[in-house]
Amino acid sequence: MVRVVNRAAPTGNRDVSGIGVDQISFLPADISSHAFNREVLWTDQRQQEILIGEDQLVELKSMIENIIEDGLNDFFFTHLCKYSEVWTQPVNFIGSVAFGFKDVLQQLCNSYEFELGKVIKNPMEGLVAFHR
Repeated sequence: MVRVVNRAAPTGNRDVSGIGVDQISFLPADISSHAFNREVLWTDQRQQEILIGEDQLVELKSMIENIIEDGLNDFFFTHLCKYSEVWTQPVNFIGSVAFGFKDVLQQLCNSYEFELGKVIKNPMEGLVAFHR
């Protein structure tokens, strides 16, 4: 049995240029060291000039969460919906990203009418228990 979910095709907004950013790095080394062939260490004043502000940080966090949510939705739509079993068996996820976005996975499962199974942060515990 194949079931069609009335769900729009994924069309995520993955552009962060709205906050004046064309490239993102989360490495402290980018603003404070010789990393990436920086010839001269930046002064504290220069670091403060380019440091993202609290208001921008909140907006950036929201944008990054949206990118991840869009990617998860793309995964559900593009990959999981191909399998008819997805509507009859729980869908399980393993890994720290899945664990961190467990609430989003639950919302997506509800939206697609899937049953969310286990969401495991570290697969080793289950593997050790299985092989005992």
